[in-house]
Amino acid sequence: MRGDTDAEIEATKRLSAAEARRNALEMQRGAVEQMPVSSGDPLEDHLARFTDRTAQWMRKNPEWVTDPRKNAKVTGAHNFAISEGLTPDTDEYFEYVERKIGMKSGGNGGSNRGGSSQRSSSNIDPHDAATHVRDGGKSVYLTENERKIATDGTLTFSHGPNRGKPLGLQEYSRRKAAMIAEGRYNKLG
Repeated sequence: MRGDTDAEIEATKRLSAAEARRNALEMQRGAVEQMPVSSGDPLEDHLARFTDRTAQWMRKNPEWVTDPRKNAKVTGAHNFAISEGLTPDTDEYFEYVERKIGMKSGGNGGSNRGGSSQRSSSNIDPHDAATHVRDGGKSVYLTENERKIATDGTLTFSHGPNRGKPLGLQEYSRRKAAMIAEGRYNKLG
């Protein structure tokens, strides 16, 4: 069959088509290998995307995953916790989220009705000046990030005898308490 150019062209076409099919099958195999394996339970499939501790919390509180309104509140509380400098999966993070969505006392369930910013946690002492400042019988909780910016010079007095000096925990807490009273810290809901 030497010199039969038509046969050579036909053989080249068949080889090209076979190579294209092989490439398509390789790509399809790669996509199938990357697909998550379903457990048959949609909730468990969803929880597989999260850390073990977060998935454990969600298993104990499935209504906060399956109810769209409650899930939106949890998502918002998560975002607030991150903005406050809290690390996900820590005790402090879960306390904050549960308080923010109203599962723990001191929260407001995500409403804009005001509420206390006092933490209800056994490992946080409300009398500890490093985390709380008491003013007029009220306790104001400061996150780690708030404590940092109150003392490192990020926020300073703009006038008066302390001009240019850091606000400090007491003044920062006083201002935060005033903003809480105005409803500025309760934007879920």
